[in-house]
Amino acid sequence: MPRRPLQDLPAGACHCMLPICVWLVLPVIERESRLFLQELYAVGARKFSVVSPSLVGCCPSQRAVALTHNNDTDEFNCFGAANRLSRQLYPLIDSMLQGLNADLDGMNYSLCDSVGMAEMVFASGGKAVNMTVVDTACCAGRGRFGEGQCNTSATLCPNRDDFMFWDGFHPTEAASLAAALELFGDTGKYLHPMNVRQLAAL
Repeated sequence: MPRRPLQDLPAGACHCMLPICVWLVLPVIERESRLFLQELYAVGARKFSVVSPSLVGCCPSQRAVALTHNNDTDEFNCFGAANRLSRQLYPLIDSMLQGLNADLDGMNYSLCDSVGMAEMVFASGGKAVNMTVVDTACCAGRGRFGEGQCNTSATLCPNRDDFMFWDGFHPTEAASLAAALELFGDTGKYLHPMNVRQLAAL
């Protein structure tokens, strides 16, 4: 079966809340991820560190989108439709990796449950990782959540280490560091079947 690029998905699929859109998107993600890992294995890769998609509905840009979709928000005031999709990806990727691990001799992997990690951060209002602002961009463009473009006219926050997000989409250096420490030091809460430090030591 020929590969179908992700850009061939129907326009607006990322924001669609209808079950048919989820039905279209999830199999494509699973298939493309599987093929990509198989291609890496074919050229010699044996250790794979995989990070599942996080709660994408919680980035400032998607919080703003929720306001235009009948205030479809979840318990963290994030875009509910996007987070419902995110929560379906970890079990899908977990199952895929277990299947590949059984089929590909010598393959080892570490899978991070980014949704679980993000839920811990947002449930604490950022306190779990020493942050105080988890809903607004540090490099704030226009919009309630600073989701506009991060450019020369944007307002910069006084202390970026307090912020989860640098702009409308991307985490700050402090947030990335907190995630990296978990990737290497987690004892089984968010990473399975091993953390990245253990994977590297094999």
